[in-house]
Amino acid sequence: MEQRTIERFRKRTIWIHWLHTASFVVLSITGALMFFPLTGIQGGHQIRTVHCITAVFFVAAPVLYSLFDPRAAMTFLEEAFHWHRDDIAWLKLSVSYYFGGQGQMPPQGRINGDQKLWQLVVIITGGVFILTGVSLWFFKLKVPIGLYQWVLLTHAAAFIAISLMFMVHFYLRTLHPRFEESLSSMLDGKISAPYAQKHYPKWYDRIIGDNHNHDA
Repeated sequence: MEQRTIERFRKRTIWIHWLHTASFVVLSITGALMFFPLTGIQGGHQIRTVHCITAVFFVAAPVLYSLFDPRAAMTFLEEAFHWHRDDIAWLKLSVSYYFGGQGQMPPQGRINGDQKLWQLVVIITGGVFILTGVSLWFFKLKVPIGLYQWVLLTHAAAFIAISLMFMVHFYLRTLHPRFEESLSSMLDGKISAPYAQKHYPKWYDRIIGDNHNHDA
């Protein structure tokens, strides 16, 4: 087992990631329970309260991250919206690669094509959740019923989209044998040099070059 000595994530990033993930899981469970009410009126009210409180943490996590580390937050946005030819090529070949394909994958930067897609989905659905969630929370009785139903439908569609992506993301980062250091890197922030060279060669070459320049 190679020593994991290369910093990939800072501790602040790791804490925010897990806070956001935990919030999402609670929101998913409570949201599903509200769509399929099995607990009666009083139980439904309590579930909705938990859902709303958790939503505050879900929104607060990226906001706090942006305030405490604006440069990292800007990098996150740039990575999600700035696509290179190699990123798109990775996506096209990714299904074959994940199911055992042995072809050469396009070189990637700090994150690969499917991680870019995941970040993009998180940002877009997060925005939809905020807009529709505020409307459902504060304006439930103040908008026409038809508009309210469309807002609710949009909220549910965003939930379905990110839930499907979350299951793929969870599988790849925790169970897939080709990403054996992915989960551990989200616990202590470190990966090994061979893993970085294999999965993120562009990023690895850049940070090694920066280190050499600093040492010179």
